[in-house]
Amino acid sequence: MESLWYFHPGFKLFVDSAWSSLQGNLSDKLSAITPSILTWTKDNVPNFRKVIRQTLKRLEGTQEALENEPTSQFLHNLEYALCSDLSRAYKEEQAFWAIRSRITWLNEGDRNTSFFHNSVLIKRRRNKIQNLRNNVGEDIPEHQLSNHISSFFSSLFSSQGCIIPNLQSPTPHISIAMPPSIGEIHLAIFSMGKFKAPGPDGFHPFFFQRHWATIWPDLLAFCHQCFSTKSLPSGTNNTCISLIPKIQNPETIKQFKPISLCNTSYKIITKILVQRIRPHLNSIISPNQSSFLPGRGCDSNYLAAYEILHSMKKKSGQKSWFTIKIDLEKVYDRLEWDFIHFCLTRTGFDRDSIQLIMHCISNPSFHVKVNGVNSSDFPASRGIRQGDPLSPYIFIICMNYLSFLIESACQEGTWIPFRFRKHNTLVSHLMFADDLLLFGEASPGTLASMQSTLSNFWDVSGQCMNNAKSKFSISKMLDAVCSSSSQFRLQITPPNHRHHNHRCSLNFPRRRNLIASSLPPPSSNYISQAILSQKFPDGSPSSANDAANPFLLFLHIYVGIAEPLTSSVASKSDGSRLRVAYQGVNGAYSELAAETAYPNCEAVPCDQFDTAFEALERWLVDRAVLPIENSLGGSIHRNYDLLLRHRLHIVGEVKLPIRHCLLANPGVKIDELKRVLSHPQALAQCEHTLAKFGVTREAVDDTAGAAKFVAFNKLKDAGAVASAAAARIYGLNVLAEDIQDDSDNVTRFLMLAREPIIPGSDRPFKTSIVFSHTEGPGALFKALAVFALRHINLTKIESRPLRNSNNGSSKCFDYLFYLDFEASMADPNAQNALRHLGVFSSFLNAMTMIAIVAILTSLQRDMILFIS
Repeated sequence: MESLWYFHPGFKLFVDSAWSSLQGNLSDKLSAITPSILTWTKDNVPNFRKVIRQTLKRLEGTQEALENEPTSQFLHNLEYALCSDLSRAYKEEQAFWAIRSRITWLNEGDRNTSFFHNSVLIKRRRNKIQNLRNNVGEDIPEHQLSNHISSFFSSLFSSQGCIIPNLQSPTPHISIAMPPSIGEIHLAIFSMGKFKAPGPDGFHPFFFQRHWATIWPDLLAFCHQCFSTKSLPSGTNNTCISLIPKIQNPETIKQFKPISLCNTSYKIITKILVQRIRPHLNSIISPNQSSFLPGRGCDSNYLAAYEILHSMKKKSGQKSWFTIKIDLEKVYDRLEWDFIHFCLTRTGFDRDSIQLIMHCISNPSFHVKVNGVNSSDFPASRGIRQGDPLSPYIFIICMNYLSFLIESACQEGTWIPFRFRKHNTLVSHLMFADDLLLFGEASPGTLASMQSTLSNFWDVSGQCMNNAKSKFSISKMLDAVCSSSSQFRLQITPPNHRHHNHRCSLNFPRRRNLIASSLPPPSSNYISQAILSQKFPDGSPSSANDAANPFLLFLHIYVGIAEPLTSSVASKSDGSRLRVAYQGVNGAYSELAAETAYPNCEAVPCDQFDTAFEALERWLVDRAVLPIENSLGGSIHRNYDLLLRHRLHIVGEVKLPIRHCLLANPGVKIDELKRVLSHPQALAQCEHTLAKFGVTREAVDDTAGAAKFVAFNKLKDAGAVASAAAARIYGLNVLAEDIQDDSDNVTRFLMLAREPIIPGSDRPFKTSIVFSHTEGPGALFKALAVFALRHINLTKIESRPLRNSNNGSSKCFDYLFYLDFEASMADPNAQNALRHLGVFSSFLNAMTMIAIVAILTSLQRDMILFIS
């Protein structure tokens, strides 16, 4: 299904009408509506290439006629109409190639059809499989490529058997197989990229997002059926494998990465499972693992690895130490299903949850797309799929068993881990998703224990080590004979001067001066790849935005060369040094809030709130803007959850009056509008006004996005509810101002930073905390009374259900409470109040050792901006 079809003015009406007339479940309706869509688009959606070709010919003839009759009004009108048609067709062409190119970072600017088209051509040439060699080095004829590739993956996905250890089943405490709510389904669907590659059924996530109002009852019934029966309907698990080359000019099938394209209906189920698994991960996964975990990032493990290697290098004494980087071969594809079942049981998942997860993982039907042609189907009996939202979490749960084996060997004394003398900390291993770093004493006993532990894990899991990519490094005290013996025992590559793990060198690159002299001035928009290739010919930074390696990340290098911008400095500035991330597109109210707080900042649009948080955490921006509360709509609960999930601090607050305007393309009048697009909250805030206009209301992601869509598609029957700034940006007319039903419409925005403001006692402060109280009569009253006893003014309290807290009692949920109060953390009264609160708060007691009673923010009063 072509992505461009979704934007045809009549497509939504056709699908909504056709869907209502179909019978059966979701899978039946998706299968039945596909031929109807193909027929409708063939009759109603013109081919933009043909339109461009024909319109150019007509325009050429019209302009020739105008040379002979320059005063003809008919010819002038015809020329104008043809130019409009041609412009529309060119925009359709641009949108077509933009979606095909999968370029997500270029959203604005002039027409980029050539850029997108070239991107698609380059990608197609790179992905085209022209010739391959078999295991003995013989070329495979082109007509046999499909059979060769299918045979390879059929063999790869065939179980080799595994030895499952005896297990005393623990008491199950993780249950994720309850039927989902409509909110969970909505979140799962709208968290997907709109035009992510579809599965075999051909439906993008945008199909489900755009037609949510029509198909949600069928989606709800489908999800309830899957979670109730702990199984998936036939065909839901079908998967297409797309091959992505790992290197330029690959010669063997092993040099391709198999990406599984799963059906969107299947990914809805696994997205819901992932949403429910994520809150448990930090309590069940070893701290040695850093990937895919909420609140953890690879940067911490990279920095720890460098610190360990540096400490080894400086260590004195008679003992020698080793570092081994292990690369696992085909990690997802080789994972045995019996081992997955064992790990889920061992972790504490209940029987229903395991049954549903295993049904999602097991028995998929595969086919491989080879140069645009699908191979024959083949089954699988092991492995998980790259492209399945569930796979990363299943993998780290399974890898956690290896952490258990290593820790057991260390406790038994057979594996002597590396010890930081300064902190007296023992480190045996670090995990970066599918890559491992192992540390220990370079003694025969430790090496034998390590080899035994790894062999045990290979036997039980189906995994194996890629000897060619694994590296072995030894401290300088170890003699050459012992070093050679260690390498022979492990059968891995001998050490050299540069060992890499995700482009993470096992030695410190001393290149600060070289990099500093090579960089363009900070005002440049990008770093020339020609400069990089000349200055770093030996393969240092592979990309300017490579976040995997903190020592080669150019943003971090800039921070190292120039003084980093701290919260205390930024709070006193006008924002001229700040890049501020916000959710939405240009003209969004969040952008206005950012410019209000920091008048001279550079506002950076992000497609999701999560993206804005991630950009701030990765030092790509200096601030992030988060709407938290509206005077009409109330609190934005999902954003409260994001505050707790991410380790960021509130450093400012803006109260922005929301003035909605009705926007339309030039020449369009109010009585010509049939529908109005905007964010659901904006539509609700203008309900009575829009009802007077008699227009249909359509919900989209954000207000400015609605304005952009109306302007981009030159819609004559549609308007948008957005800000006056959006009208200026996208060339729309303001048909009506202040159309909100209540003039007192204010949204409160929070300004977030990586560093907190240091609280003082010289000015009023506002502090926010989060806590969960213990059970008992009057527990919440007692918790809040600690502030009243000390005459501390509470300004806001918000409750959120604590996830997975329903334990079957008469009480439905435990709750987290977000609390704002007017006091500084430097005030002894506030410190005593929080210390007293810890007596009644289970969550505070748990967080006291990490950060003083889970402080989310300490907000200076003179940073609060009131806009009227």
